[in-house]
Parts: sequence; structure tokens; C-alpha cells
Amino acid sequence: MSSYFSPKEFVGFVGAETTIGTAATTLTAIEADSLPTITYNDAKTMDKRANSLGRLLTSGDVQSHEPGAVHEFSSSGILTTELADTLVTNALGIALSSGVAKIPSSHNPDSYAYGAGSSNSHQSITCGIAGATTLSATNDLLLLACVTDSLTLSADANEMGGRFNFDMTAKTRTSTDATFVSDVVTDYSSNYLYLSDCTTSVVNGAATIIDSISLTIENPISFQGNKVVGGDKGLAENYLRSVPSLKITGSMTVKYDVTTDGFIADAKALNVKGTTGASFLNLSDDATAVGNVDFDATSGFGFHIPAAIITEATRDESDYMRLNLSFEAVDRGAGDGGFFEFLRG
Repeated sequence: MSSYFSPKEFVGFVGAETTIGTAATTLTAIEADSLPTITYNDAKTMDKRANSLGRLLTSGDVQSHEPGAVHEFSSSGILTTELADTLVTNALGIALSSGVAKIPSSHNPDSYAYGAGSSNSHQSITCGIAGATTLSATNDLLLLACVTDSLTLSADANEMGGRFNFDMTAKTRTSTDATFVSDVVTDYSSNYLYLSDCTTSVVNGAATIIDSISLTIENPISFQGNKVVGGDKGLAENYLRSVPSLKITGSMTVKYDVTTDGFIADAKALNVKGTTGASFLNLSDDATAVGNVDFDATSGFGFHIPAAIITEATRDESDYMRLNLSFEAVDRGAGDGGFFEFLRG
């Protein structure tokens, strides 16, 4: 009788690379209801080729070509401190410094090369799926030199105790690697992150009840050039982020009161909210981030958006009146603080 495997015997993982394109030595498991998906995008030929005998498709007609293909890794799961440190910095392309990753005003990152050293997860990560322990290592799958181009963090105060979840997509132009060598996937932890970890909840300079929030970082990756390393063809020579632009968007449900009443008109006019003395959003455990003043803490968890436009505002008839807001971070310009800050130390 043939054997069977439970889906729970497989696990997705990520890990920070110290050299771009070399497998991470520390891999962290993703706690999720379903496995990550991998889209290979290999070039495939499945039509009759020139000089092919007969009128039927044969094995000589079909071809799969991997070099140069952009592979995509998609996963969702429960956010932990370990995953936040890896995924958020990689999505931003900015390393943590004294517990803070900051996108500055007039952000214009330089390109970096394949094979270069990476001091943190902000440049490249290893993604993959580990097979059942009863299978050989060739059933595991590594994607090297991955870059997260989309990451969404979300939490709802009325679901799972307000625990944060994530949804991410990463891309690479490196061929798949099915050899784990000595890498070991570290089991997922219970170091969860909650809305309640954010003791400061300020919207447009006023303390506000936030029932739910979803924050999306979209930071495109451009693979430049074509090189060969160790027989692996189609590799990118350089990586360039934020082209044509880095976008941070989100949505949240907030209490509807005198401090939020004007947001409906602001959404209609696309007024920029947040000033040098009052942030659009500080959802964290550090109240010092106000307007163009950065986080002062070197540890904790949260986000700071100095300025944003509200793109949509609608009333929500719940147990009490609320507002559903959609927003996008904007850059007020040099001298008016940064564009976005992530606190996780």
C-alpha cells in the first residue's frame, strides 16, 4: 500500500542571508494554516517545434528553461518577533538601527550586487518549504536571494486577541536549490505581537481607539543584468529597490468622534494629514514619535507614519459609530521628518 503524508508534516520558512545568494544558516518556521505557494514562471515550450517529425506532440518538442525566470514565494501566517525582524526589514530594504528601521524623506536607495555581503535581512532572505522528515532532503526546496516586494500586517481587536498576522510575497531570479546541507528549520515561537502591545494609539495627533488595522508595504524589486555564478545562469547582477516607487498604504477602523469627524471631508479633498508637530499615525509602545520627531525607544513594537492622505472614509454602524479609513503615506519633504518608521528591538 502506498504511503500518505499529512499537510502538517510540511512547513514554510524564511531566514536572513549574510551573503546575497547563499542560503541562510538560521531558518525560522512560519506558523500558518496552509503551506506557502511557489510560482516558478519557468519558460516552457509545449508546441510542435521546427524540424519535428510527425503531427503529434512528442517528448522532443517540450522544453522547460529555468535560468532567468523570476520565482515567487507567497505565504501568510501569524506574526512573531522573529518573523517581524526578518520580513519587515526585508520589505522596507532598511536594516534595524538601535531598534528602528526608518524610511527617510526623499528615499533613494542605491543598488546592491548579487554575492555581496548582507549585514541583515534587509537585502535578501532565503525562503522555502521543508518536506516531511521521513523524506530525503531533495524534497525540501530553497529559494535563495529572495526580496520581499509586498508585505501586509493586520490585526483586529476582536479576533485572536488582537494578534498580528502577515501576508507576504517575495521574488528571486536565482534557480531553485533542493539541498539543505546543514540548515535546520527553527520551530515557530510563541513570541506573538498584539494590538495591545501598542500602548500609544494616535491618529492625526489625537489619542484614538483603533479596532483594526491593515498596513501594506509595496516595495518593487528590479533585477538588473545577467550573470553566471558556479554554472548557475540568469542571475541578476544588481538589485534595485523602490522603482518606480515605494508605497505604504493601509486601512483601519477607528472610533467616530469629534477628533475623527473631519476625515470624511479630508478624504474627499485628499488633504495631507499630519504636521511637524502631530503625526498622522503612531501605533506603538513609544509615545515620543510625534510629527517630525523619531522613535526614541530602542526596543518595542509599532509603526510611525508622520504624514498621509486619507483616500476613503466611510461610516461604520457597529455597536458604536466608527469610521473605516483607507490611507497612503506621503513624503512632506526634507526637514519634515521621515516617511515611515518601524520599531522592533
